[in-house]
Amino acid sequence: MPQATPKLNAFPVFMRVEGEAVAIVGGGEEALAKARLIGQSSAALRIVSDAAEAELLAFIAANGAIHIATAYDAAHLEGAVMVFAASGNEALD
Repeated sequence: MPQATPKLNAFPVFMRVEGEAVAIVGGGEEALAKARLIGQSSAALRIVSDAAEAELLAFIAANGAIHIATAYDAAHLEGAVMVFAASGNEALD
């Protein structure tokens, strides 16, 4: 009987982001976790949130990220090479 091949729980992806825009949609802990991760790269970080939490705002200020302080609109993603849906709202994500 053939054995089942284990499946990945995550899919590792490597993308060149130097000088490219990466967008994160969300303003809470999930968005902050993604921002910290992408903040280690040379990407231009763009965070879209009309209600960013204080810790995320501090990260934005300390790391030179762009904060788009308004409700999400698809136009905010223009030119981004990668986008993270990190709002915690299943319908929005």
